[in-house]
Amino acid sequence: MVKKLTVELNKVNGHQHEGYFLDSTSYDHVVDYDCDVYDQDNNLVAVFRKGVLNETLESLNEKDPFEYFKRIAKAGLNDNRGLAAGRIDSMYTSTGRPRLTSGQYNVCFKGKRKRGGWNSFEEIEKALKEGTDPSCYVWLARTYDELDWDAFLQSVKEATPEEWPTMFKEFFDYHIDAQKRANGCHSNVLGGFARTGRNPYCRLSSVTQLDPEAYEYFSPLYQEVSKISEKAFPEKASLVKEGLSGADPYYTLFNTMFTCITVNWNFRLASHFDGRNFDGGFATLTAFTKGEYGGHYLVFPEIRVAFDLRQGDTISADTSSLLHGNTEKTGDGERVSLVFFTRQDIAKLCHSRPLDECRKAFYQYCRKNKIGAKNRKGWKGGSLGMFDTPEWYEFVEDYKKENNVDFIMKERDKKNA
Repeated sequence: MVKKLTVELNKVNGHQHEGYFLDSTSYDHVVDYDCDVYDQDNNLVAVFRKGVLNETLESLNEKDPFEYFKRIAKAGLNDNRGLAAGRIDSMYTSTGRPRLTSGQYNVCFKGKRKRGGWNSFEEIEKALKEGTDPSCYVWLARTYDELDWDAFLQSVKEATPEEWPTMFKEFFDYHIDAQKRANGCHSNVLGGFARTGRNPYCRLSSVTQLDPEAYEYFSPLYQEVSKISEKAFPEKASLVKEGLSGADPYYTLFNTMFTCITVNWNFRLASHFDGRNFDGGFATLTAFTKGEYGGHYLVFPEIRVAFDLRQGDTISADTSSLLHGNTEKTGDGERVSLVFFTRQDIAKLCHSRPLDECRKAFYQYCRKNKIGAKNRKGWKGGSLGMFDTPEWYEFVEDYKKENNVDFIMKERDKKNA
């Protein structure tokens, strides 16, 4: 029997609520039974199902899911989880790279705006004084030796506000790493990644490729989670599936409504909102456990509900708009949690695996032949506009003939990301 729990939803917004660890003061209810959670306006906000995956897991008995997903989570110490890994407390990353202060980052980021930027140097100085804590962002290693922050600030002070956007943009692009470097944790992503400026082609994540046989072996689990999710939020699921209809199935977790799984091992997530999820969609979580432990509840403080997620259970909720995190785990037991979600950018960009394999080949070709390098230090092969050049179109025709493939290119495929 599914119980109905009605709670009051008190929304919070903004960066100031993220990055803090939750405890028993963050919830009033603990759910470990079949339950639908509604807010005061009778909107369904979370669905918990106890042991709903047990039968599927019993049928997958040739490989140990706990050991496989633990291995994925521990494949490397990940530092790209942002505030989900907690507030930054050191001016250096685990590898020793120096961070910007939050003030430095905010000043540079806002400074490069043509609209809504800084109006006076006094505003910049105030932002720097108020933002002395370390940020998730680091200085680029390849330009750090050339960095002179004080000299840059002095040049800004001597220039006019009209000149600032160009100055800040050039400084930002040259000296600041666009990749967040948060606290380290054991967390990785299975499934697809959309193209980015750094890797201008859609692909499966590197940890997915560590053991492709096991990744495929557990596809019945992905499909069962997808079915459970569609029952939990049918209208949202239909929206997501419609959005994914143009994506290549290679990037959709074996034709499910999801594209990716975040896999965490013994990771106490700080309060955060998930990013890059499909607009109007939701995520579904499950877990694998080994040994005995207590706590480690998944808490949604805006509805003051904690879920005791154990092996075979699922939770479905909109984790992009609901703040959430874990309480502390006690005991020596282990837990691997899986978060199934859909990337908006995969639905938009990843419509052809053959095209992406061609883009990757061209990227490597450019690197080998130094096409577009412009003598940039640390250059990997990408350059702005590389997929709208005579070299690219010539490469495409040769690639199609050599590999006996065909694909359609869309207007948005002219961009790196």
